[in-house]
Amino acid sequence: MSIQMDMRVTHLLCSRMCHDLISPASAVKTGVEFIQDTGSGMEADALSLLENSAGQLNAKLTFFRSAFGRGGEADNLSRVRELVQGLAGGGKVSLDWPMEAGDLALGRDAARLLLNLLFLAFDTVQVSGILTVRLANLSEGIGVAIAMEGRGVRIRDDLTEAMEPGVSIESLTPRSVQAYFVCRLTEDMGTTIEVSQPEPDRVEIASLLPTMG
Repeated sequence: MSIQMDMRVTHLLCSRMCHDLISPASAVKTGVEFIQDTGSGMEADALSLLENSAGQLNAKLTFFRSAFGRGGEADNLSRVRELVQGLAGGGKVSLDWPMEAGDLALGRDAARLLLNLLFLAFDTVQVSGILTVRLANLSEGIGVAIAMEGRGVRIRDDLTEAMEPGVSIESLTPRSVQAYFVCRLTEDMGTTIEVSQPEPDRVEIASLLPTMG
């Protein structure tokens, strides 16, 4: 991949993250302005808006730092689960992920891959969904089974095209770049990803996390 291609993917990922962050950031700004403009006893409502929006903003920034940056601290299952709970905290997605017995160390690269697999599942949600996560400690690595289920959950055509071998990077958009990016991550780690829609309103994602750092 040429440096020009690398930069296009970087720009698209940045656009995607900014799109996801602008809504809670704008809500924080609105809450501040509301407090400044009103003296009618509505400060409690504004403070509630500020608290909720700031929490969403912090959760998304923390998730993105671990999923896309090099400074994230996620390196075990419990931390990954905590980050995904924060991302789902906006109410659109509910999480079904029982805490495994003990805490399994993943290493930051494997944790980053798992976060990106889960983030891809969020891209299949149209209205709302239930995110189910199950893991199995296998001899060749950690098996990951992810399912997103809910009204309108589907694999959009642009996501399918972005995961095709040999896809043109020029065809990617901020909405589809995550699908492309997670496929490249799996290739870099010597593993694979399987995405399927076995029935309407349900998408399944499967992969194998190598036990590596």
